[in-house]
Amino acid sequence: MPPFNGQPSNESYSQQTIISRRFWQQVLLSLILPPVGLVIAIKKAQKAVKQKTKYLYILTIAVLLATAIGSGLYYQIYTRNIDKQDYSFKYSSLDNYKLESVLKDAALSVKKPVELKEKDKGVAMGSSKALLTHNYYNYTSQNKLAYIGLATTQSNMASTESYLNYLNDVLKNSSHKDFQAVTASLKEFIRQSTDDRSDIDLQSASVFINSGIKKNAWKLNFAVNSNAKNTWPIKGSVILAASNKTFYYILVGSMESNWQSNEKTWQQILDSIKIDQ
Repeated sequence: MPPFNGQPSNESYSQQTIISRRFWQQVLLSLILPPVGLVIAIKKAQKAVKQKTKYLYILTIAVLLATAIGSGLYYQIYTRNIDKQDYSFKYSSLDNYKLESVLKDAALSVKKPVELKEKDKGVAMGSSKALLTHNYYNYTSQNKLAYIGLATTQSNMASTESYLNYLNDVLKNSSHKDFQAVTASLKEFIRQSTDDRSDIDLQSASVFINSGIKKNAWKLNFAVNSNAKNTWPIKGSVILAASNKTFYYILVGSMESNWQSNEKTWQQILDSIKIDQ
């Protein structure tokens, strides 16, 4: 018998090295390929129960942890890509929607895609409002593809010619010293109509005319962003019209890719607006 020197033999050391290497190979494989890791864990667990070997129990637990971590990483990568993907929906059918008013001849009507449903509505003596949205569900969140916001506010200023001329001058020039103050109510309307998105870029207005509105109306294009997770930027147009001692607010907005793919539909909505109903 050879003398004992307190050191493992070369053969024993090689076996330990091989076992350790296989251990980490299986753990790494489970991290990279979680489905394979699940199979390995099941087989090792069955073997551990039969042989009651501490090493197999430890290996099973390590493989399960690596599989769980790998699965979690893949899920995070997948959901981030899903949430950043552009999405568009083709609208084909419109129906009528009317926002009533307590006062006579102060209601507002518009055509809308059938997919947009009423989310909120309120009618009071001096004002009324409604919000319609098209919801989109993916694997991680609920987002809104499109918005139509409607509101009316009674005010004598809406029938005061001098104020309307001033309003026209300011709205058509975003560099005007009063532009930010005058458009503050428009920005608040946009914010409330787009899930409290506060980063609003509002462009200069152009005169708005359709078959039912011939004067004292303006269209301003806007873009709205948010730092909130899983929230898409919004593009759209907001209309401000004044008639019969009433200011009318109409917003049409959608996530950017959906906005671009449905330009004809948005124009049909704007063309359908009727006031003083």
